[in-house]
Amino acid sequence: MLGDVGYGLVTLFFFLFLRKKIPSLKPLLTVMIYSSLITILFGALYGEYFGFEHLGEEKGQALCAATGICLPRIMEVAEHGELAVEYIYDFPRALNRLHGHINVLGTELLSVLFIGALLGVLHVNLGLLLGFYNTWKAHGFKHALLEKGSWWVLQLGIVLLVLGYLQIGFQPWVGGIIMILAAVMLYLGEGITGIIELPSIFSNMLSYMRLGAVGLASVGLAVVINENLTMPLIEQGGIFVLLGILIFVIGHIINIALGVIGPFLHSLRLHYVEFFTKFYKGGGIAFQPFGKKI
Repeated sequence: MLGDVGYGLVTLFFFLFLRKKIPSLKPLLTVMIYSSLITILFGALYGEYFGFEHLGEEKGQALCAATGICLPRIMEVAEHGELAVEYIYDFPRALNRLHGHINVLGTELLSVLFIGALLGVLHVNLGLLLGFYNTWKAHGFKHALLEKGSWWVLQLGIVLLVLGYLQIGFQPWVGGIIMILAAVMLYLGEGITGIIELPSIFSNMLSYMRLGAVGLASVGLAVVINENLTMPLIEQGGIFVLLGILIFVIGHIINIALGVIGPFLHSLRLHYVEFFTKFYKGGGIAFQPFGKKI
């Protein structure tokens, strides 16, 4: 969610400084330092440096000549009422968060949103696997199959239903029958509660798209700070240069703060709501306050 080389370097040095000044917070700040390193790693994968994703044609050609790394991207721009071609030189990247798309069953989706949903499928099913193991150990294989295995049968039914409607290998009724079988299994395993929660498995998986959405918001704000606020002021020269630099610094400080808070809250929510609920059940002894009745 927070993937920017510049942001990662700023947070890395900031948390290293705090760890020296506040030893009592060393465990927490050590985690934040590791998180900063991950931010730098993903920033390199996204090719983002303080929100900058590319260079202009002149600077791009100079960098290309100096390093031998040339990644031009052709962009059509309006010039004097006619379309002209401009070369944009992207920084080396594995994935473009703002403009990268992937074709899924004939539909163009933003890559980061699709990857988020895919991670959701993997993470939720890992939770179901852990839940299956726990239930098997506690109540036997049959109960585990009905309570947890039914969710896998339901997913299989949905996949076959979609493939059937797309006329890929199966008739839609095959997926429908498997979904009904999953609902019966779920009722036998969890009762009416399981039937009520049938749609939750898919909303849980799609909830992981927030991984991409929060990342898009972060880079989008960075681009606005750079291209819509800072650069137009700097191009005017004079006192506007100082104003542009001030907006650049304040804007990115705010974005970094949001980038630290947002990923923490959203990832924590995904673990507690979407993941833990698939295998974790609270236990222990009910609290009974002690005291003397008067």
